[in-house]
Amino acid sequence: MDRSIVLALRVAPDANAPMMSLPVAHLVPGRGIEGDRYYLGVGSFPSGELPAYEVSLIEEDMYRELERAALSQGNGKALRRNIVVSGGSLATLIEQPFQIGTVLLRGLVPRRLQHLSIGLLTTMRMPSGIGAQILTEGDISLGDEI
Repeated sequence: MDRSIVLALRVAPDANAPMMSLPVAHLVPGRGIEGDRYYLGVGSFPSGELPAYEVSLIEEDMYRELERAALSQGNGKALRRNIVVSGGSLATLIEQPFQIGTVLLRGLVPRRLQHLSIGLLTTMRMPSGIGAQILTEGDISLGDEI
C-alpha cells in the first residue's frame, strides 16, 4: 500500500449519538475502540450477528463522496466509520496484517463482497471501506502512517 495516514479517529457511545473525534484512540482486541458503542457492549448489527471486525476504515475521498450524497438526500447522520485515511488503497490490506501506531490489525473483506476473489478485491475501490480485526492492544493517533 502506498503511504497512508490517519486523518480522523471517531467513536459514538450509542447508535443515536453523533460521532466524536479523538486525537488518540485506544484499541483492544475483541472489543474495538475504547469509548465506542461496540466496545461498551451497547452496539448491535442489523442481522444480530457480530462481524469478525472491531473497527472500520474508509478512504478520505470515498468518505467525502458518501457524506455529500447522504446530506443531499436529507440524511444528516454522518457516516459511521471509525478511521478515515488519506493515500493508498485500503483494498490492498484485505487479508493482510498491517500496523497503525502501536496496533497490529488484519484487514477483512466487507461481508457483502465475500463472494469475490481476493485478487479482484485488491483492484477495486471499496465503496464503504474495509473492516479490520484488532490483533494487538495499543494506541492510534492522528497522523499515524499505515
